[in-house]
Amino acid sequence: MTFFSGLTFLNPWFLASLLAIPLLILLLRVIPPPPKYVTLSTARFLEKLTTQKRTSHKTPWWLLLLRALILICVIFAFAHPVVSKTPPLQLNKPVLLIIDNGWASAQNWSKIISKAEAVLRDAKTNNLTVTLGLTAPLPGQDMPLLREQENPATLKTFINGLSAQPWQGEEGKLTSLLDKSLTDDMDVVWLSSGVMGKSTAKLYNTVKNYNSLIIYRPDDSLLPVTISNDANNIHETGFIISRVIPAAASQSPTLLEQSQNGNVLYQNTVAFSGNALSTKFERKADSSEQPYSLKIAGQSTAASVFLLGSVGDKPYVGIASPDDEDSSSSFTDSAYYLTRALKPFAKIITGSPQDILEEKSLSVLILPDVSSLPVAQLDKLKKWIDKGGVLLRFAGPSTAQIDQLPVAVPMQKGERALGGDLTWENTQNLALFSENSPFYGIELHDNITLKKHILAKPEEAQDKNVWARLEDGIPFITARQQNRGLIIYIHTTADPAWSDLPLTGLYIDILRRILDMAERPAEVFQEAANGNIQLEPSLVLNAKGQLIKPSPLYKGFSAGESGNTEPNSIHPPGLYSYKGKIKTLNLANSLGLVEPITALGKGHRFAVYQDGIERDMKPFLLKLATLLFLLDWVLMMYLMRLSDTLRTYWTRYRHRISCLLAGLLLLGLSLGLPLSPAQAQNSDIDLITNIHLAYFETGDVVLDSKSQNGLVQLQNTLIARTSVEPKGVVAVDAEQDTLLFYPFIYWPFATDFPPLSDKAKEKIQSYINNGGLIIVDFGTPSSVLTGAEEIEAFLSLMEGINLPPLQQIGPDHTLRRSFYLLDRLYGRYDSENVWASYDPDNIINSVAGLIIGGNDWAGAWASGTNEFAMRTGINFTMYALTGNYKADQLHLPFILERLGQ
Repeated sequence: MTFFSGLTFLNPWFLASLLAIPLLILLLRVIPPPPKYVTLSTARFLEKLTTQKRTSHKTPWWLLLLRALILICVIFAFAHPVVSKTPPLQLNKPVLLIIDNGWASAQNWSKIISKAEAVLRDAKTNNLTVTLGLTAPLPGQDMPLLREQENPATLKTFINGLSAQPWQGEEGKLTSLLDKSLTDDMDVVWLSSGVMGKSTAKLYNTVKNYNSLIIYRPDDSLLPVTISNDANNIHETGFIISRVIPAAASQSPTLLEQSQNGNVLYQNTVAFSGNALSTKFERKADSSEQPYSLKIAGQSTAASVFLLGSVGDKPYVGIASPDDEDSSSSFTDSAYYLTRALKPFAKIITGSPQDILEEKSLSVLILPDVSSLPVAQLDKLKKWIDKGGVLLRFAGPSTAQIDQLPVAVPMQKGERALGGDLTWENTQNLALFSENSPFYGIELHDNITLKKHILAKPEEAQDKNVWARLEDGIPFITARQQNRGLIIYIHTTADPAWSDLPLTGLYIDILRRILDMAERPAEVFQEAANGNIQLEPSLVLNAKGQLIKPSPLYKGFSAGESGNTEPNSIHPPGLYSYKGKIKTLNLANSLGLVEPITALGKGHRFAVYQDGIERDMKPFLLKLATLLFLLDWVLMMYLMRLSDTLRTYWTRYRHRISCLLAGLLLLGLSLGLPLSPAQAQNSDIDLITNIHLAYFETGDVVLDSKSQNGLVQLQNTLIARTSVEPKGVVAVDAEQDTLLFYPFIYWPFATDFPPLSDKAKEKIQSYINNGGLIIVDFGTPSSVLTGAEEIEAFLSLMEGINLPPLQQIGPDHTLRRSFYLLDRLYGRYDSENVWASYDPDNIINSVAGLIIGGNDWAGAWASGTNEFAMRTGINFTMYALTGNYKADQLHLPFILERLGQ
């Protein structure tokens, strides 16, 4: 690509001024005016007098050329030339610009918008109209947006306000809009996310017949990685991590288990086998703290986050076991199956019913085939249910003979046998759950083989008390309200003795619904009587996978429809709730197999997004014009008889001037020699007069390279966006170098960092006491947790250095608003578990000297693509330079206005 192929003038009409240059040259040629002849009587005395001076009767040609060049530079500068790396598109027809604004575009959105602006600029240059089509509907809309035949300048403002959406595109609906309103005599530019949606092929089959087509896509290494749950895992602890293509860059993604406030509880590295597009991950369900969400590190799409829902304390569930260990009943088998099913979701208590009722936090009591209790315990059980307890009973041989405990509806004695050699009745399956059942919406994927069950008295079994029936209409699960509590009866055993229900996923689904009822047992029958409950959005995911407050345009859905609801522009992925009942809607579960857009074939043009770096030539041309003007001024001084004076001085002082010029030449050569890195680094004058970013050398080539590259990218961003212009990045050694020159020092900490000497500790103490800031980055959020090996090693290393107590950085800390308003300090990870040494009771005057985190800030800066990480780096720099400047009350109204408060 040549230089001129990427040249664009933003104000091309200014080039018309070039037509005035010949006229200006003509004027310059007659200045000074031609000499006039005057007859003097004394002229004869001068006839034989000669002089070496000559005065030109017109301006020399080379001076005219210089002045014309000055004018040309000025004219070209105000025409505002811009040189782009990518050549302009060859557009000669009205343009159809298709932007994929679905979930997969989120992490490449800046590249997509940059390319869209370039397309609009080319269309404006060629005086073409642009039709804009979006693949994903905007919030609250059912159809994608199509704006026809608009001016590129008008669309540019609109596109700059667009953002990616956390749901799939509706390419099929966009196709129908195109078929109705547009002709195929258009140039099509398709800015894709790099992946195919459900109807991408349909849209392609339509636009490939247009005048021309080019499809842009991100580099393979930037394609998204998704996480969904494994439908075959009955405990819902299995997950599937998927990638679009077997790219080397996504071979080993890191999976983060996060708490509700964003802290990383655990992290795991998963690996793909060979060219496999998916891999399975089994989460430890017996962990002490239940994660709120799972997230793939380094990914920023709604499909890279999997919400697990409410994560308050697990409910206490008591499973009764026999008092007599020699009992022949099936307690042991029942307790085993119940424990296996409930362990991921509840805190299990086992023992006799009498002992379990002593537990004050008990939410659900499960009695598998228990038919009697002492009178005192019966009264205690009744009072516990009245206060809001949930009693779940299973049938069995004991309850079939005699039953003295509370039941949902009166039962018949004996058991009904199905499918045996001595019976006429075949085995029965469960019927679909009715709409007035709390189990409505649970799908019956498995055929349940029921061999025995206990019958309810038909005249006593009202519809409101029957939550599940067999295919022949016989009640299978019954329930009733008892004051504020519930009694639920499942008419078969809790083990596989009478049915294979405990061997299926339906067993877990039913038990989980019952656990949900423990939060609001008094409302269960009211909700069922009023029909299906409506779940409303409480928190939703944006396209980058961050939980935000829902827009009023979003709507809820009924609990019965939740199993069939896919995230869309009306129901975005997120958390939906009703009086404490939480339902999660995850995007990746509805995506299926995600294919790259290159699977469409090779019958059209593909192009990869490139960094939209453009070089503005206007400053260069203005500087060149100024230099040429100074050269013109020097030449004019020379021509105005200055040459005679210089010649006289040269004749008199030739020797001295030669020595002076030789000395200046030698000095210039010595100053022009490049300094070695060590010399440049130790130049105290340079460090004092200019700002430098610094990091501690660790000796680890990978860590040091990441710190160097990350700070260089941060330096470039600071220069581009702020008035801070760092001159360079310096690697420092606490043992050898002076630390006081640097506003902050980045410290990529590793457990094998060598011990600090007393001299180094004194330097660090002096640096912090004099206003310096040290940012310690452990690389992973889990390393900052109390008791982690890394944090213990660091605290041991810093022993002897006096620091204020470490406090977690809250939302009101100045560091979050020193330049940008940030809700957290973003890096490769976005954990809020970041600490600083400052006095929390005197935030205004106490400036942190030490910041500790594990978000891998340098790694995110080095990538150059993480916008929020760059903003965090700018905030670090501004905080180090200005301290608590933004904490004063003067700025408070403006900050509150920006926050929308």
